[in-house]
Amino acid sequence: NVAWVTPKASNRGKADVYLDGSFQKTVDLYSSSPLARQLVFSKDVSPTTSHKLEVWVLGTNQSASTGKRVDVDAFLATG
Repeated sequence: NVAWVTPKASNRGKADVYLDGSFQKTVDLYSSSPLARQLVFSKDVSPTTSHKLEVWVLGTNQSASTGKRVDVDAFLATG
């Protein structure tokens, strides 16, 4: 598996996740209360080849958010 871990909070925005050049999902990091170390994306991948995980910051947010911040706590490779 590959995964992205990040905080969610009231000042967070949105990002698109790409794996090996293919769009996977849009992640909204808004939360009305702060949440540390949230697993926001995870995908099973072949362990026999290399992979590229990208997070594209969109510079957008939902109307309740007070900001557009996107952070990365960690990218994980799990077996």
